[in-house]
Amino acid sequence: MIRPEMIPDEVVEAAKEAYRHTDEKTMSDWLAEIIAAALNAWPGAFPHTFRGPLEGYGYILPLTQEKSNDR
Repeated sequence: MIRPEMIPDEVVEAAKEAYRHTDEKTMSDWLAEIIAAALNAWPGAFPHTFRGPLEGYGYILPLTQEKSNDR
């Protein structure tokens, strides 16, 4: 499960900027624009075609690694 601290700062900023510039639209259009802006800003993200039982198209989103005391 993704947690807020795993989301890169530039993704949050892109979502905020999209929010500020959306016109009045339906809620689903508005959310789709914000989500698209955030995904497009995600560093290292890339499209991927999945094969097998869950075949489909999606994105790989590298997450921020948690810092460990073991290192």
